[in-house]
Amino acid sequence: MSAWLRALLGLDENEIPPEGEDAIWEFSGLPEGDAFFFSVAIVVLSIFFIILLYRREKSLGILQRLTLSGLRLGALALVILILLNPRLITEMHHERQGKTLVILDHSASMAQQDTFDSKTARALQRTTGLRLSDKPSRWELVEAALQKNELLEKLGEKNDVHIFALGEKVERLSDLEKLSESSIQGHQTAIGEGILEAVRQTGSDLLAGVVLITDGRNNAGLNPVEMARNPVAYGRWPVYGVGVGKQQILKNYTVVDLVAPSAVEVGFPVQVEAKVRLSGIKGPVRATLTRSDRNGRNKETVEERFLEPKSLLLESHLKFIDVLPEKGSYVYKLEIPYKQEETQRRDNVRTVQVQASEERHRVLFISGSPSYEYIFANAFFIRDPGIQVSTWLTTQDPRAPRDGDLPIKELPKTALQMRAYDIVVMLDPDPEALPREFSSALIEFVSEQGGGLVYIAGEINTPKLAVSNLTTSVRKLLPVSLGRKVFNASDNFTQPWRPRLTAMGLEHPIFHLEDTEKENQKVWEKLPPFYFVYPSARLKPSGKAVLAGPKGEVLGAIHQAGMGDSLYLGSDDFHRLRHAGRGLHERFWAGTLRFMAQGKKRAGLREITVESDRDRYTVGEQAQIFLHIREGNENALRPPHQEIELALINSLDSELEPREGNNLVTAKEQKNIKIRLYQTPGNKDRYTGFFRTKTPGDYGIVFEEKERSTFRVNPISNEFEDPSPNYETLEDLSSSSGGVFLRLDQINDLNDLIADASVKEVIGRRAATLWDSAFLMCLFCGFLILEWVLRKMWHLN
Repeated sequence: MSAWLRALLGLDENEIPPEGEDAIWEFSGLPEGDAFFFSVAIVVLSIFFIILLYRREKSLGILQRLTLSGLRLGALALVILILLNPRLITEMHHERQGKTLVILDHSASMAQQDTFDSKTARALQRTTGLRLSDKPSRWELVEAALQKNELLEKLGEKNDVHIFALGEKVERLSDLEKLSESSIQGHQTAIGEGILEAVRQTGSDLLAGVVLITDGRNNAGLNPVEMARNPVAYGRWPVYGVGVGKQQILKNYTVVDLVAPSAVEVGFPVQVEAKVRLSGIKGPVRATLTRSDRNGRNKETVEERFLEPKSLLLESHLKFIDVLPEKGSYVYKLEIPYKQEETQRRDNVRTVQVQASEERHRVLFISGSPSYEYIFANAFFIRDPGIQVSTWLTTQDPRAPRDGDLPIKELPKTALQMRAYDIVVMLDPDPEALPREFSSALIEFVSEQGGGLVYIAGEINTPKLAVSNLTTSVRKLLPVSLGRKVFNASDNFTQPWRPRLTAMGLEHPIFHLEDTEKENQKVWEKLPPFYFVYPSARLKPSGKAVLAGPKGEVLGAIHQAGMGDSLYLGSDDFHRLRHAGRGLHERFWAGTLRFMAQGKKRAGLREITVESDRDRYTVGEQAQIFLHIREGNENALRPPHQEIELALINSLDSELEPREGNNLVTAKEQKNIKIRLYQTPGNKDRYTGFFRTKTPGDYGIVFEEKERSTFRVNPISNEFEDPSPNYETLEDLSSSSGGVFLRLDQINDLNDLIADASVKEVIGRRAATLWDSAFLMCLFCGFLILEWVLRKMWHLN
C-alpha cells in the first residue's frame, strides 16, 4: 500500500495487510432491517433540503449555487461515512494439508506368481513395464506400477501421502524403498483392522481417501465390508481398492444335498433342508424348491430363495417349510438355473421323495363316574376309526384293566407324556383323584403344545373342583369361572328344558348337527329335554358363550388358552342327543374332537428354523444368524426380539474342552454365548442377529433348549491355503465406503479420482478504522469553513 494512501486512511504501519493475506472492507455501522430504510429516507430528505435551500438563492448565479451545494453535500457525505464506521478487516490464514493413505499388502500371498490371459497380460505390461513371461510376483507388479506411473509423487502434489505395509500387522513406512526391509511378511492378512490402525496413526481429519493395493485375501480380524457398512462405529472414508492377481476358482453351481423326512402327516409342516455350493460366478443366484407328485404332475413352487455370495465361493445350508395338503407320494426338487460358464450341468438339481399320510385324533378321556355320558361317549371313541382313545375312570378299581384303544396304567404326569395326546376330555372329574403333576402338565399341554381341553360339568365332582387347591391350574384353562356351589336336596334337577344356541353358537362348527343352517336350527329347537345345568358358571372376559341354559346360564363356552382351545359344557346330558336322531350324539362328539384338535395342529405348524449365513467362518469374521418361527395362528403376537445361545460342541483350541455326550456343556472357561436377535422389518416371523467369531471350533445354535443348527469357526488360515485373489471383497469394500474399485492396470486413474483435501483456515482477524484519520477531519472542517467564507463574500446570511 502506498504511503499517501496509508496517510489518507490513517493507517499505522502494523495495520497494513501483509503479503498473502486477504483484506476486506467492512461498514460496521451500516443499519439493518427497518433502520436501514429509515436512514436512507433521512439521507434523501437531507439532500433534498440542501438542494432546495440553494435553489431559492435567486441572487446568486448557477455556478455559485452549485459550489455551495457541493460543499454542503460533501460535508454531509463525510458525516455519513463517519456514521457507517468503515474498517479494513485483515484475515490471517493457515493452510492444512490433506492426507492420502496408501496401504500396500505385503503378506505371503503377494509372492504368488499368476498366469494371465493375453489381453490382461498386455494391459499389465503397459502399466508396469515388466515382461509377464518372466513370471513376476504380485508384489513385483505392484512395485513396478507405482514407480513407472509415479503415482505416489502425483498423489503427493495434492495431499500428504502416508505409506503403510500390511500383513499380520500394519507398519508405517517413510518411503517405498523401506518396504523391502520390512519384517511384516506373514501368513495372515487383516484388511479391516489394518485400515483402522492406519487411520488411527494418521488421524481421519482431512483424509482424502485410502488406497488399498492388495489381492483381497482377508483371513484374519475384522470383516472390512462390515466395517465400511457401519460408519457410525468405525468412521467413514472412501477406500479405493486396487486388485492384484488372477482368480482361479472353478465356475460352477452345485446342489450338494437335499434332505426331507421320508414320512410326514397331512396338514403338518415338513422341513426340507438343502446344501448348495456356489463358486466362481459373480452375482445373485435363484434357488427354487418345487413340489409335485411322484409322476411329475401337479407341480407347485414351494419357495424361491435368492443367494448373494459375498465372495466367489459360498457354501450355504437352506431350510424350507411346506405343508402337504393330502396323503400321497410327493417329490421335492431344488434347482439352480444353469449358466453357460459353468463347468458342469448335471449337479444343479436334486430331488427327494416324501410320503404323506393321515393320523387319528388321540384322546385322553377322564371321567369321575360311569355316567350315561361316559358310557355312550366312551363307546363312540373306541368304535370310531378316526379316534384313538385312552380312558381313565377315577372310580374304577386300580387293578382292573382300563378301557380304550391304548389302555394306560396311570395318568400322565409330565408335559412330555402329554405330547402323546391331541385332546383331553374331562367329564366331571374327581379333583382328589387327579395327581398334582397332571394338573401342572395340563397347563403346558394346552397353552404351549396346542392341545384341546373339553370340560363337562356334573353334579357330583364339579362343585369340589371349583374350590379345590389341587385343580387351580385346571380352572385357569376354562373359559368360565365355576363359582362356589353346594347342591342340596332341593336341587333335584327334575325340570326339563332345552339348550339354546347363542348367535355365536349358531355359527360354530361344533354345534352343526345338520348340513344346512335351517335344518340344524330345527334339530336344536326339538332336542329331547335336558335336566342338569351347573348354575354358577360365569363367563370370563376371554370366553365366548355358545350355549345357554333355561335361565340364561352359561351352558357352553369356548376360548383360546395360549396355543390350544378350551371348551366348557355345563351339563352331562348331551347323551340325550341320541334320542333326537340317529347318529346325532356321535356327530356332536366327532365335530367337537375335530375342532379341538386344531390347536395341536396350530402348535404343530409352529416350525422353527435357525440358520447361519454360512457353514464355515474364520476367527474374527462376523456371522449372521437367522431365526424363522412359523405358527399356525398368523395373528399371533410376536415379541420384538428373541434370544439364542451358542454352545461350543467341539473345540479346535487345545485350551478348551469339547462338550460331553449330548449335553450342551462347554469348557469351564467357555460359557454359552447369548445373542439377541431382532425382528426383521416387514416380516414378523423372521429375526436376525450378528456374532463376532473369536474361538475356533464347532458351534451349536440353541433355541428353546434345543440345538437346531451348527457351524464351524476355523482358525486363522495360512495365506497359501487359498492364494486366489478375492476381488468381490474389494468391490464391496470400495462401493460401501464411497470409493471405487480398480484393477492394477487401471492404477493411474487414482490421480483423477482422489481430490485435494487441503483446506485454508482463518486463524485470526484484525480490524483498522478508516474514518478517524486527520486528513478526513481536515477535509470535513475545510468544507464547512469554505462554505461559510463564500456565503459571507456573496452576502448571504
